[in-house]
Amino acid sequence: LALPSLRSYPSLGPDDQCTHPGIAWPTVLGSLLTALPFLSAVIITTKEKGGVSIPPVLNESSAIRSVIFHFTLFSVSTGPILAFDATDTNQSTYISIYLLLSAVLLITYFIVWPKLRPICSSTGFVGIVEQIAPARRQSFHAADENDDKMRLENAQNLLDQGKIFEEMDMTNNSIKLYDEALAMWHRDSTGAKRHFTGDFSASEIESIRSASDANLLASLLTSKATFYEKREVLKAAKCYLKAIEVFEFSPAMSASSGPTIFPCFHSIFRLIRNGKLESDFIFEKALAARFVQQTKESNDFHHACALATNAEMKFRSGLPLKAGEEFMKMEKIYNVADSKKISEASGVDICALAYSRSALWHMEMGNEINAVKQCEVVIKMLDNLRPKDPKEAHALLTPIIAILGEKQTSRMSKLYEDHVVKLVQGSVPLFVRNMRFVLTRGNGSGIDNDTSWILGQKLSEHHEADYFSTLLGLSVNTTAAEACLVLAQQRSTKIPDIRDSSTEGMSQPLLVIDTGFRFAMFANEGMKENDHVLSVVANAKNQSVLTSLQTLADDIGYDLTKRSSAKTMKMWIYKSDSQKFRRNNIGALQLKAKKTLPHTLLLSHETVAFVGLTHDSLASVFRKALSEEPRRKWKRIYIFFVSDSLMDNFKEWRKESVEGDQDATCVELIQKKQASKEELDILLRDRTGELCFYEITHHCSFFGSFFDWGAPGGYIHVSPSIWGVGVKMCPSNGYRWVLGDEPSHEFIAYRKGLENLLSSENPFAIPL
Repeated sequence: LALPSLRSYPSLGPDDQCTHPGIAWPTVLGSLLTALPFLSAVIITTKEKGGVSIPPVLNESSAIRSVIFHFTLFSVSTGPILAFDATDTNQSTYISIYLLLSAVLLITYFIVWPKLRPICSSTGFVGIVEQIAPARRQSFHAADENDDKMRLENAQNLLDQGKIFEEMDMTNNSIKLYDEALAMWHRDSTGAKRHFTGDFSASEIESIRSASDANLLASLLTSKATFYEKREVLKAAKCYLKAIEVFEFSPAMSASSGPTIFPCFHSIFRLIRNGKLESDFIFEKALAARFVQQTKESNDFHHACALATNAEMKFRSGLPLKAGEEFMKMEKIYNVADSKKISEASGVDICALAYSRSALWHMEMGNEINAVKQCEVVIKMLDNLRPKDPKEAHALLTPIIAILGEKQTSRMSKLYEDHVVKLVQGSVPLFVRNMRFVLTRGNGSGIDNDTSWILGQKLSEHHEADYFSTLLGLSVNTTAAEACLVLAQQRSTKIPDIRDSSTEGMSQPLLVIDTGFRFAMFANEGMKENDHVLSVVANAKNQSVLTSLQTLADDIGYDLTKRSSAKTMKMWIYKSDSQKFRRNNIGALQLKAKKTLPHTLLLSHETVAFVGLTHDSLASVFRKALSEEPRRKWKRIYIFFVSDSLMDNFKEWRKESVEGDQDATCVELIQKKQASKEELDILLRDRTGELCFYEITHHCSFFGSFFDWGAPGGYIHVSPSIWGVGVKMCPSNGYRWVLGDEPSHEFIAYRKGLENLLSSENPFAIPL
């Protein structure tokens, strides 16, 4: 647009005089088109701290400062020339166009070109991603394949380019670049099955000997997981776990390797809390322990989050004192000023939530005085926390309302109004509506409107968040049921008696009661985990609402048990909701164990079997497991002893041994076996659904421990018997059935041996 202003003058030669008055319109238009977006960018950048969040790729504050500085420099240098002879039209025109071009070119150089350069590094603009990836691949393979520096540089470039595409909302293009970079580290040619690019085998991870490589791979996997979160949540979780594996098992990394993988822990727990991944306590407990281990050197808000999460796991394990110890460690680190950072990482300030949860712990242990004191601590914290998300504020207040809601209803109502309802923008979420309706006891809105939205709720709308809210002391389905109860109790005579096909011929007052009963029954279905109640407070509240609904139905002569909602509740739940809103099975995820300890194997499996000589140390292993999880129960436990008649085959032999000594050794083994059986029987009889003791009477060539051998994730540890060598001195081997792969031939063979022993027709063992 500057060029037409040059052409708009009749003559601009050195000996001619231009008589055209003023500056041509293209120059003015060019100035405006340059200045307006630039000034808009300046305003947005300066207002960023006021709440406007700019993606990094669009944040031009540094470039804007460079443009302003250089343009000011050019303006100052040309200003005196322009003022010296303002009547010289040629001179003023040239200088005006010079300033315009300076502004345009400076913006192009400092802002536009740095963004275009990495994207347009290949020829042309068509098929950018398709051109970039092959170019990078050729560049890498043209060099020495052992040149780790070249590989790292190319992968870093691909990551940077992928980030630019991602921030431009071109995520499908970015994922291609991430895969291209990750593929550079795939060296395993054994045919191992991969679930995604970046699903590195153990040998590939062990070959990563550079900390820079491990950091980059973790960043690539984390970026890829972020992409998958909105598409395939289970694959996203696997990418996060693989990033953790790269850090923990790469020889290049230390025990606690830095902040690169901290977001992976935050993200997996966030997906579980939000109901995107099905809960699995064993997995969560192991992951929390690893989170603490990885963050312990940082001693910042990440470590505080890890301790808060681990405290919850300890309490759910039946170890309230241990939970208290973890909570006190967290208190020393946590700073309210970090609340925003924690919320961004975890979706909720998990440390502030730990304060609310600790009040619930006191309540569940029967210490109401301390519970109320802790509630007051949390209420005072709210003014400093000032959460911006109504979901987060609702979560923080849920344990407080569960404890104080009935005795301080009006106060809780005001707190909820001030800290949750006022944060809502747009339509009010149903969980907020229900809580507000319960706390206000249904006052403040029209009966027709209340009846409409309460009856319009579906169980699926509360399905995903119910597990998390139950752990906070109040199921969202219980709150929905109580909203129905309040409506039915206080306004039953005012609810219009409308009967149509949508109500299945029922009056609306009865339909309100029936709807509440369904919500309460659904909450009841999710109250237990491994046969243990998730929250005593949540369960007591739900039972109270169920009883009140039943009493109300009895008072008006309505039999809830005849209603299909009561008779076929389980079938209705699984057919209508779980199929439609099925969460990802977290059982498909597996944490690779750093070191296999006997008691940790017991804590991570449900069905176990042991084949041994005397099992004189097995009881101590079970006690160790129960000390960490006092409520632990197993589905089935099978224990095989060697019969007395075979004991001679396994005694240790030495040339200098005397025959009498050999006999004494056999007697000792038999005595140890009898004592061990009695001890295990007393210890485990109430800890499993099925406890069986067997005696092997024929042919025992090896001993072993078997853990969930019938499914992926199973583990078998075996030790052969060797002539004249003490059992505890014999070597051993372990075999794991890796998720996604077929079991090894060794695993299958040993599994078949155990199945033969468990067969009722086998000739090798008999029940004791």
